[in-house]
Amino acid sequence: MAAGRRRADEGCPPSPGYGGQLRVPTFNLVLPEISVVGNAVGTHDDLRELIALAAVGGMSLRTRTYPLDAFADAIADLESGRMHGRGVLVP
Repeated sequence: MAAGRRRADEGCPPSPGYGGQLRVPTFNLVLPEISVVGNAVGTHDDLRELIALAAVGGMSLRTRTYPLDAFADAIADLESGRMHGRGVLVP
């Protein structure tokens, strides 16, 4: 399987962490139109506390999946405020 492409059963990719590096060939981002999004909110200690909280089940992630052909439903839910958390389009 090409770099940057994942099967649904592979889980989350590792995070490069603070000050780390993520090296991905440009071709592997451009051709399949992959976006990389980052967030620099919080400190390293905040991240450590968040991971510890998640490890003991102290938080949950709210997601709703939509089949790719139902993208219009996902957009409608987002625009009307019916989507709470993240909406995920599944091919």
